[in-house]
Amino acid sequence: MAAPVLRQGSTTRLTSGGGGWFRRSLILLACALGLVLAVPAVAGAANITVNSTADNTTSGNGLCTLREAIENASEEMGNDTTGGDCTIGSIGPDQILFAAGTNGTAIVLGGTQLVNSGELTITGNGPANTIIDANNASRVINTGAADLTVEHLSLRNGSVAGGSVAGSGGGISASGAVTVTNSTISDNTASGSTAALGGGIFAAVELVGSIVAGNTGGDCFGTVTAGVDSFDSDGSCGSATQDASVVSAALFGTLQVNAPGSTTTHALLAGNPAIDAASTGPCTVGADQRGIARPQGAGCDAGAYEIERLQIVVEKTAIPSVVRTWVWNVAKYASLAGTVDHGDSLGNRGELGAGDVQWMTAGSGILHQEMPRGDTQGRMHGF
Repeated sequence: MAAPVLRQGSTTRLTSGGGGWFRRSLILLACALGLVLAVPAVAGAANITVNSTADNTTSGNGLCTLREAIENASEEMGNDTTGGDCTIGSIGPDQILFAAGTNGTAIVLGGTQLVNSGELTITGNGPANTIIDANNASRVINTGAADLTVEHLSLRNGSVAGGSVAGSGGGISASGAVTVTNSTISDNTASGSTAALGGGIFAAVELVGSIVAGNTGGDCFGTVTAGVDSFDSDGSCGSATQDASVVSAALFGTLQVNAPGSTTTHALLAGNPAIDAASTGPCTVGADQRGIARPQGAGCDAGAYEIERLQIVVEKTAIPSVVRTWVWNVAKYASLAGTVDHGDSLGNRGELGAGDVQWMTAGSGILHQEMPRGDTQGRMHGF
């Protein structure tokens, strides 16, 4: 009888959660009995492409949803659970990608968290384009003991309640290793009568080029390795290594639709160290979540929001044929807000709004007055 053959690419990892120990034990048992054990031929990790922003597991309709892709990736024995909608997962680690047609449309979960049980990388097309939104009805993703990498995407509006592990990690909950790269995790919630932890992330996590901000119950809980260009809003995502620059919540704008976008974002306010900070990933995507071109300054801004730059040019004819020109390149911070009413004693009047600049020559006995007025939210910010 021919000797048993272990096919190239089969997993050799011994893990209690991923099924590798069980498969390897079967192979060793087959060798001991002199039997041939057939295992699926795997040439490497499977790439599974999501082509729909729906959230369902309807099989056989030709649409591969994120939930279906994760189910196939978690099915490590090579079975297809989607009726041919998604690529079959491999025995080893898999990667989920997103078709360009999904860009800019949030994947809104239908009230149930995404559950992964195998080593997985989820690679979006940038935080502006790939958005997974739990609609405050469930956690975004629970990956258990399996290692998870999320990169180039946004996870938001996850919500869990309770005082145990089940009530922690509104964005991501895991007991395995998690890596978050060039992503934004925001506006997730962990709440409960006892200690609810990690509204954003409940896991041992490595952060690279990412923002974890505005999460209720803490941005992070767990051992944190904070890589370059990573920021949080409460200091919880950098306590282990002190590598993360902690950003005060006061340096982020309110979650709202910021023009010209159609989805909600946190604007970066003046003084936020995320501005021009990203020397890595975000610049691989040419625009922020609102469609603003990147970079606008010396570098890309970390996260889903890019501060716009304005070039202000003022020309004044001092004497005939002599023109004096002043040029400023300034950031169009979200903190520019409100209006100013200008009037003079001759009855002239003008109004300046956010981003406007005024040139005024006083003299000749004319009296001028400037009357500041806030915007609809009572804000009056300028320079």
